[in-house]
Amino acid sequence: RQFVEKIEEKIGGAIQVDQIKVRLNKQVVLKNVVVWDQLGDTVFFLPETKIKLDSYNLKNKDFVLNQVQLTDPFIYFQEDPGGGLNISFLLESLVADTTKPPLKLKVKKINIDDGIFRYHTFRATPNIACFSKDYIQVNQFQITIDDLYVDSTGFGLQIREMEGADVCGFQLKNLNAKLS
Repeated sequence: RQFVEKIEEKIGGAIQVDQIKVRLNKQVVLKNVVVWDQLGDTVFFLPETKIKLDSYNLKNKDFVLNQVQLTDPFIYFQEDPGGGLNISFLLESLVADTTKPPLKLKVKKINIDDGIFRYHTFRATPNIACFSKDYIQVNQFQITIDDLYVDSTGFGLQIREMEGADVCGFQLKNLNAKLS
């Protein structure tokens, strides 16, 4: 519970983790992780998350993860009434505190299988027409990300493969991209 409270304090939002298992092979398994935004809406629901650690230094806030596996996640981004995203508080929590070492995170591989991703603007209505920039829902979302990093210089990642189908039938297959 102390681990969860420390994260809640850092991000300024509420989270729940039903179970944390730490295995001898440097694997951490999280069950039923929920992250709520500051309005109380769900941002992430992660039924099962497996993390394989490579190395870490808590004092220097330096973490290297071999692999993160998210199975059946629900990811929900929404524009808030002020025009920002509901995940802004999470992104702001990554900004370095100049009195402490900055966070350094490297994830060699991330797999997301059979997820649901939803985004909508604050003004979107539930019965929005297909292919609207105001409401997007992608089901059976799958993505493989390589070499994600977060450090004092920014962030970057390589999308090796992304697939999914939106609720109107539009399908995305074999998307590749490099972001930094």
